[in-house]
Parts: sequence; C-alpha cells; structure tokens
Amino acid sequence: MHLTSSQLRYLFVLKQIKDERGAGKIKLEDLSETLKVSKPSVHRMMEVFKELGILEGKRGITGLTELGIEIADRYGEQYRIIVDYLSRSMGLGKDTADEIALSILGCSEPAREEFMARIFE
Repeated sequence: MHLTSSQLRYLFVLKQIKDERGAGKIKLEDLSETLKVSKPSVHRMMEVFKELGILEGKRGITGLTELGIEIADRYGEQYRIIVDYLSRSMGLGKDTADEIALSILGCSEPAREEFMARIFE
C-alpha cells in the first residue's frame, strides 16, 4: 500500500501514541495538537485511514488495525534508516532530515527503492 508523506506523518503519530498509551481511544485533539493541524483535517485523514483499513472505530478512533501497525512498522523502519543516513552522511539537522525522509517515503515505490539501494551501496 502506498501512502503519501502527509499520510505517513499522521500514521507515525498514531503509532507513537499507541506505543506510549497502549490500548484505548485516540482523541482527535491529541492528533491535532501534535501535528499542528485543524481538527477537521485530522477527521478527514482518519476517515481515509478507516477506508484503507488502517484504523478501526465508529465514534472516535479506537486504534490502529493489525494492517495499520504492520504498515507503520514497515515504513517506520525505512524512515529511521533514511533519517540516520541524511543526518550522518549529509550532516542535516533532524527537522530537515525528517521532512526529506517523509518526502522520499511518499515517492513512488521504484523511486523509494532506488534511493534505499543507494544508501546501502
């Protein structure tokens, strides 16, 4: 499943909240504050995630599905590798490396795979 850089940003925050708090509902306000976006923006993205099978819950968000956790973990591993590479090899700051890593992960799969292959050359 291909996700955009914006979707990945939301997904990583959802996963972080799940890891910190465990089970339980995730409040839109928490996501809105963390991501610095409006509640309607969060609501729209959560609806997209529910349609993709990443989130579950009828009223509010009850949590990530197994698919959501799997996707977050897979992309999260690549994200950490890219940020580490950009920070160490190119001397970029964390915020810059974060933004570039999300952009790379949001690229098409062939472009992302080519970049990842170059890291390990």
